[in-house]
Amino acid sequence: MKFFNPRSQWARSPRHLLRRVHLPILATSCFAASVVIGARQLGQLQQWELSAFDLLVRSTTETTLDSRLLIVEIDEATIQQQQQWPLSDRAIAQAIQTLQQHQPKVIGLDLYRDLPQLPGREALLRELTVENVVTIETLNAPEASYIPAPPNVPETRVGFNDILIDPDNVVRRDLLYVQTSEQDFVSFALRLSLQYLDNPTLAVTPHALIVNNTEFPALEANTGGYVLETAETRGWQVLLNYSHQAPRLSFNDLLAGNYDPTSITGKIILIGTTAPSGKDLFLTPFSAGEGNLNLMSGVEVHAQMVSQILSTVLDEQPLKWNWSEAGEILWILGWSAVGGVLAWSSGHPLRLLGGGTVMLISNYGISWLLFSQGGWIPLIPSAIAFLLSGTNTLAYRVLYNNSYDSLTGLLNRNALSQCLTQMRQKQTSQNRLTLLCLDLGCFKLINDSFGPQASDQLLLIASERIRRCLQPTDFVARINGNQFAILLPSIANAEAVIKVANRLQQELQIPILLNQHQIHTNISIGAALNDPALPTDSETLIRNAHTAMNRAQESGSNHCTVYLEDMHDQVIYRLELEEDLRHAMQAKEFQLYYQPIVDLQNNKIAGFEALVRWHSRKRNWVYPSEFIPLAEETGLIVPLGTWILKEACQQMQTWQQKFPDSQHLSLSVNLSSRQFWDKNLIDQVQVILNETQFNPHCLKLEITESVIMQNMEETLKQLHAFKALGIQISIDDFGTGYSSLSYLHRLPIDTLKIDQSFIQRIKENWENSDIARTIVSLSHNLGLSVIAEGIETQFHLEFLHDICCEYGQGYLFSKPIPSQEVEDCLKAQNFEYNYQLRKGSY
Repeated sequence: MKFFNPRSQWARSPRHLLRRVHLPILATSCFAASVVIGARQLGQLQQWELSAFDLLVRSTTETTLDSRLLIVEIDEATIQQQQQWPLSDRAIAQAIQTLQQHQPKVIGLDLYRDLPQLPGREALLRELTVENVVTIETLNAPEASYIPAPPNVPETRVGFNDILIDPDNVVRRDLLYVQTSEQDFVSFALRLSLQYLDNPTLAVTPHALIVNNTEFPALEANTGGYVLETAETRGWQVLLNYSHQAPRLSFNDLLAGNYDPTSITGKIILIGTTAPSGKDLFLTPFSAGEGNLNLMSGVEVHAQMVSQILSTVLDEQPLKWNWSEAGEILWILGWSAVGGVLAWSSGHPLRLLGGGTVMLISNYGISWLLFSQGGWIPLIPSAIAFLLSGTNTLAYRVLYNNSYDSLTGLLNRNALSQCLTQMRQKQTSQNRLTLLCLDLGCFKLINDSFGPQASDQLLLIASERIRRCLQPTDFVARINGNQFAILLPSIANAEAVIKVANRLQQELQIPILLNQHQIHTNISIGAALNDPALPTDSETLIRNAHTAMNRAQESGSNHCTVYLEDMHDQVIYRLELEEDLRHAMQAKEFQLYYQPIVDLQNNKIAGFEALVRWHSRKRNWVYPSEFIPLAEETGLIVPLGTWILKEACQQMQTWQQKFPDSQHLSLSVNLSSRQFWDKNLIDQVQVILNETQFNPHCLKLEITESVIMQNMEETLKQLHAFKALGIQISIDDFGTGYSSLSYLHRLPIDTLKIDQSFIQRIKENWENSDIARTIVSLSHNLGLSVIAEGIETQFHLEFLHDICCEYGQGYLFSKPIPSQEVEDCLKAQNFEYNYQLRKGSY
């Protein structure tokens, strides 16, 4: 036998592998990532990324005091006391002379002194000749006015002003070194650091500065969130980390001697202005985080850079780093994919909102964690890619769900209806448009037994098999949980439809291995052909095919039925009957009739079976064979059965009180399948017995053997619960359904009822009598009583009497009669049926 194993054939289907990983997610993710990366390359996101950089700096930086430095600050108090700005050369010379008394390692004069500020010019120039003094200049660049260093100071003790300002006027970078064809320039901060280090070495490579074997990678045009012009990336630049502060000493306190000499000895001293009136203030990443601008003076920025160089060289603290461009692209693409997957897989808006919030927080958290370790990765582009991809995927999913089934990728009902409309316009008189509806009959069993994952796998396998049976021009759709529709645009006649249906049945009947179990599927197919001469709209054609499928289901498994016009009338009749049935429940149109059950040994009435009848105001009398199956199917049988049981118990209790001689009479009431498996049945029966005060030993509940065999363990629990109440149990229509005799002795039952079909087939020559005889013999061996149904002739009665069948009922004795006629019988105390039994052997 051929088997279908989903772990092998299904796994090798590339088309469905792509569907399982959701090709639309890949497409929307790549599109969103491309848009974001393109905008980033054009510099459209630079300002947002720089703002994110500032936020990360503020949230991760813990500023420490670097005791290797000291800033001698020229504050507003100094300017007021000196009564001059710029300060005179004499004041500067006096400050340097005072500092030199305590042997600082290096003194950096962060003041331009290319022009004399009298008095004291000679004294200042004399102090500047000392080897540990470094002065500042500007680069001789076309875009800036050149300010040279003071005269007679050698180049080895001159550094250029290294502060770089971004387009938003914030200082985030520092220029360490510039190389031209004529000359190399060293920044003020780097020059001070080299002067401080013992035996310093400086090497230059195209991509890094190397100070004492420590690399300072050069910032590139696309480092982190930057998109810089070529002119803006000149020289060797690094990012400032703003992680240190230098101690301060007021210029006035220095001249007045109000200081600790140890704060100067062996240190780097920077002399510069911090006074706002000096107009040497800059915005930093910390500026946006305060109520005021929190500006930083130029001398403080230089001190930050000196401290950063020394910490990197001496303390091995890491510099800011970033991924390669390829790494950043992959990072953005990854977050774009995450956004697509989340939008596709989230079934509820709140779940999508919650998941999106968590992922955005995670994105920031990862960026924050890496930034705290020195890494600057794209935060804003990845967040935008995540949101854009999620939005695009969500929009696509809305459109997709409007046309396709999310599980199988097949068309859904809406798309099928559109296809039908288009195909109807193209059909010709030679080719008829045909629609098949297909139902997987085992779907509910698989779902209940193995769970929804197994049933989903079954649907996927079934959809793939259906595709294999069709032509490329055919369409297949999933229109319900376990129902598919197949649109055949070009079918010549009904015979061709049957061929397609047979091909589908053969393919779908191949066993499937699910959860290590061999699963056999059964299908029902309904077909509806559209006549070009009598065109049918799309919804009507779908309805007709569905009606034919329902008729195929009624005929049994693995059937195909072609729609006929009268089927629609039958469907309408059934819908109207269901509506009337619901109305009848409210209008109390149901009545109970009672059929006597006779003791065949003494011809006396042993009890009655309660049977429901429907006298409709609209339809007059409705046969039970019409409304009982419908009530079972719709679930109305549960409230109807409860009413029957209560009404019958109440009536029988009334008769037993009114007629003392009827105390021995039993009451038989049928339980439907839905009633029997209702979880509240036991409680309802107990309540009815309590309310009616009816003797439970006189109540006999009749259950068909097909109901009992559905779930033997649960059946035993239910039956034992009835027996605990004192109720008798009877198996109705015994012999007509599937049962196992090995279970019969386990059932706590009292009676077997022989189905009337076995009685009515017995003929005068005793033909077909073996089954009835066997059932009676079996019952007696098990200690059970027997009731024969359908006794209509004297011969039936005599036969049953001879084989010792205890009880019987049928038209020979009485049809079901209304309660008033039963009461008349009880009044007359007519409990006996007189028959002259004809003796004979059987």
